[in-house]
Amino acid sequence: MRRAKLLAAITKEMRGIEIAPWFCPLAPKREGYRCLSLDVFDKTTLLERAKRDPNISSDTLPSIEDVDFVGSATDIAELVPPEQHGTFDYIVSSHNFEHLPDPISFLQGCEKVLKRNGILSMALPDARGCFDFFRPYTTLAEWLTALKEKRQKPNAQQIFQARAYSALFSDHGQETWILSPYHDLKRVKVDGSLRAAYDEWLSSSPQDKYEDVHCTVMTPASFEMLILECRHLGLISMELESISGPCGCEFYVRLINSGTPLELSDINEARTDLMQKLLIERSQRKRPPLRKMVAIRFIGRTVRGAAVSLWGTTRRASG
Repeated sequence: MRRAKLLAAITKEMRGIEIAPWFCPLAPKREGYRCLSLDVFDKTTLLERAKRDPNISSDTLPSIEDVDFVGSATDIAELVPPEQHGTFDYIVSSHNFEHLPDPISFLQGCEKVLKRNGILSMALPDARGCFDFFRPYTTLAEWLTALKEKRQKPNAQQIFQARAYSALFSDHGQETWILSPYHDLKRVKVDGSLRAAYDEWLSSSPQDKYEDVHCTVMTPASFEMLILECRHLGLISMELESISGPCGCEFYVRLINSGTPLELSDINEARTDLMQKLLIERSQRKRPPLRKMVAIRFIGRTVRGAAVSLWGTTRRASG
């Protein structure tokens, strides 16, 4: 179901790009997809890292594909040759967007690479169901600052927040970084070390090595707000066609490269609606129907290993 959602309306005949699929590609070449891979590491490096990772089974190593574009997804427009701009039908990404230091540049790059009406399909972590639980949601001001700075790595503030405010959930007697937005607040606690994060912040400098953290902390409503405001300012023209979830610890978004400007009679009315929706999201703690609980537990089991692996790396996904 998850894969079907992300690949909806995408066929093997279409030409696409997958961002940092690592050992679990959604549209693998071996299954006949005309999908190229973009990652900060080449295949040799990915294989070496996977072999050293105790959370990754050796059975999955054959799933690691050749990397066609080596570099940060933020620079997708520079990595893809100019003659191939406007030739791709889709871009798919699973739990990579949140790591990007400069999300607006990535979205602008996707617009250049995709055909008109091309698809950007992403799975994103819901802050209410992952270790971002206690972190403040990302605002447009943060995205704009990253764009102006042409940011290439997470800044000291983002690293501090990730380290100091990380959360743990209690799940049937076990502690985990992933659960779902549907939980009792008594089951979540702060796990980050304030002192260690502060000491790291004090000693930080622009020359520090890359530290991999979530640069964007979001929920469905906060993401929708970011896209709306970016479109209103003319920073992007991609339309948010659909947003669904949460399903477990994640939600799904689908943007279309329409090339058309945003037309709203009252932008503040739309922003107010989303801000109110965001407040409702924050306050909701309801028990989902039984079949949704089953889905949540399944996704928790399948994603949990990947999240544990990701948290321990210094630079994964598409930073």
